[in-house]
Amino acid sequence: MAVDIIAETLERASVGRPITRAGVSLFPVYLHRDSGLDHLPGVTALAEGLVELDEVGAVGSLRLSSRAAKPILFPEGDTLVGGWQNRTLDVTVLVGAREVVEIPVACVEAGRWGKGRRFSHGRIFVPRKVRRAKVASLSARVAAGVGRRSDQRAVWNRVEDELRGVGAHAPTAAIHDAVGTVTGRLAELRDRGPLPGQHGVVVTLGRRVVAVELFARPETLAAYWPSMIDAYAFDVESRAEGRASAADALEFLGVLAGSARTERPGVGLGTELHITGRRIVAHGLRVDDVLVHLSAFDVREETP
Repeated sequence: MAVDIIAETLERASVGRPITRAGVSLFPVYLHRDSGLDHLPGVTALAEGLVELDEVGAVGSLRLSSRAAKPILFPEGDTLVGGWQNRTLDVTVLVGAREVVEIPVACVEAGRWGKGRRFSHGRIFVPRKVRRAKVASLSARVAAGVGRRSDQRAVWNRVEDELRGVGAHAPTAAIHDAVGTVTGRLAELRDRGPLPGQHGVVVTLGRRVVAVELFARPETLAAYWPSMIDAYAFDVESRAEGRASAADALEFLGVLAGSARTERPGVGLGTELHITGRRIVAHGLRVDDVLVHLSAFDVREETP
């Protein structure tokens, strides 16, 4: 029987004191294990010109070519701007050194197709509710054995909701048109950065635990910290009352550890983990006994 890498990893995890602004709390998570898996964050590889992304003629796919001497990690929810449309990663991808793979993506700019420019990092993850809808539809389809694609219409609908919610002017319905509107909301949390040795965060809105983000290496969390935290700024206007406790954060991690999951080969290296439950949807990637990345979202809250 394969090692239950999520349960094994989370059983060792501990949660630190949170930092809170505007109703959003970030509980630091420490995994207390050395991943032993050297890799480069995609945001760094893009900035250093070690990755090339090309259109393949379909909304849901891009060709990713690596020139790096080590694997490169592109996490679910991160964004790429340019090409024929701005996209977000449907799944977490660890592309091997100097390899070429076709990655599944979802469009986050419904009103543009064509007149492309070179792809670059999008500076921000897609908002939590967009990721939640995307991961839920993707995990359900994987569990049913009907493919590895998210529901594009659900993603567009959620993007539209988020743009409307923050009052962003978006001629092409691009989620990135809201970046200037939201990035200052959690600037203090973003600028403080993760703590030394921190592997992830449990995110709460008021008393509710709404998301978890984990990386195998603190360096990878640090690389994605600004774009990840700015995305949670879309939640600042939520009606959040009170504060969650460290016990609440640990309880959520426990539910996540015990959730049933579907595994399938990754796009690049490793094995994908897909979770669909009454409380949680999640997506992760493991390579052997290393949980490289995991994102999880509470699905119980009402949606606008």
